[in-house]
Amino acid sequence: MRIIECGGVWVGPGRPPLGPTRIYIAEGSIEEIEDAPEIRSDLFVVPAFVDAHCHFVWSGLETILVDLGGAASPRGLLDIVAREKDSERTGEVLRGFGFDESTWEDRRLPSLEELDGVSAGRPVILKRVCGHAALVNSRILEQLPGDAPGLDRSTGLIHEGVIFDLEKLFPPEPRLLRQACRNAVRMAQEAGVTSVFTYESYMTAKVLRDSKPGLRTSVCLYGREVLEDPRGSALKEASGLKFFLDGSIGAATAAMKVPYSDGTEVEPIMSEDEVMEALELSESLKLVPNFHAIGGRALELLDRVSGRFLASRGGRLTTGIRVEHAEELKACWPGSWDSEVHLFVMQPNFVSRWQMEGGLYQQKLGREAGRGLSPFRTLVDADFRIAFGSDGMPFGPLAGLSGATEHPDPEQRLTVDEALYAYTLEAASVCGFREVAGSLRPERTADLAVLSGNPYTTPWSELEVVGTIYKGKVVHEKVQVLQEL
Repeated sequence: MRIIECGGVWVGPGRPPLGPTRIYIAEGSIEEIEDAPEIRSDLFVVPAFVDAHCHFVWSGLETILVDLGGAASPRGLLDIVAREKDSERTGEVLRGFGFDESTWEDRRLPSLEELDGVSAGRPVILKRVCGHAALVNSRILEQLPGDAPGLDRSTGLIHEGVIFDLEKLFPPEPRLLRQACRNAVRMAQEAGVTSVFTYESYMTAKVLRDSKPGLRTSVCLYGREVLEDPRGSALKEASGLKFFLDGSIGAATAAMKVPYSDGTEVEPIMSEDEVMEALELSESLKLVPNFHAIGGRALELLDRVSGRFLASRGGRLTTGIRVEHAEELKACWPGSWDSEVHLFVMQPNFVSRWQMEGGLYQQKLGREAGRGLSPFRTLVDADFRIAFGSDGMPFGPLAGLSGATEHPDPEQRLTVDEALYAYTLEAASVCGFREVAGSLRPERTADLAVLSGNPYTTPWSELEVVGTIYKGKVVHEKVQVLQEL
């Protein structure tokens, strides 16, 4: 028997947080939760976090790739490549990730000639922070198909299209992927996350399975890959299929109803027939369809086609339909969305990172359109299920929960209770992790995150995860959180 002594506990929605508490743990489960008014502690316990939308292996790979986040200008990006041109840590291809030109004073991207000039003939792939745009040099261009969609050969810039094939065309070395899995597990444990719903290719799904990670995983495969090969070895273990209806706001490839500030208008990537085919494939395989849809045009398309599909099935589906991101949902609300069918998985970290006053979204879309995205309160008040995931930007919940409770539009803010629910118990339910989906109670699996303070009285930015318990065992500990009885 082991115990946690803490100053407070959130056990689930609809109940006020407990005060000083002693939690007894035995054989991987909660044995008893006991009031202990004599305890003096700042520690606060919540159910372990569930990341309902991430790219787990890729997030681990980011820790190995060349970090481009420090680039503050086109020259700065080129200088990083020049410094790394002889490094072997990313294998034959120099791979970098994380540049964000929206934060630069000079937002021009380096030219193809400039990138070739610093890469010394080595193949180079530099991905934008959103993952929906990349810069490549001539060594990569030489190996891409002549009709590669989304590629501008004059600049080396890729938007959508072939960007999703780069992993297959230029696969990371197996040693890098194995290390990525180990790094991702450690990163999750340090963030208080014990369960992840992750988007993977056939290749990375196999690596993840073989790594036997020390946390719960539910794998969603990319629908485009499954359409090409519906007998892939990872398919029988998958829980869903992912399809992209648009891109990202940062890359100006999200199919927004509101035009971008430069007048650009973007249409959805998929046609109505292709969305219907995706729904039919998912239903035939009994897998949950996951649709990446950020902009209002993409969301309208999904709403329209999924309504027709639902009607053709007599109003009954084998699974629900997951809508990922749904940032411009207010532009097509209420539509014909069905709370019994559509589940919304959203990213509060996008709000805290890009949607606040003067941020990227306002630069791209204008102030009013930018601040009105990610309508959390609209969905909650309409009794829709909403779960949170990080999308790895960055990985972990604390970076994003402030976006839910401090949304720039006060009418869209959630309470601390609602935000925690979306990142823990409801996320577990949406992702199929039933053993950790219920409220904290005796006999429940002991998956817990220990925070440094009380989120009801302390800003999220001042909190950290100081302990993570997975199935009753400590997997991350900055201070002692479990004591032997």
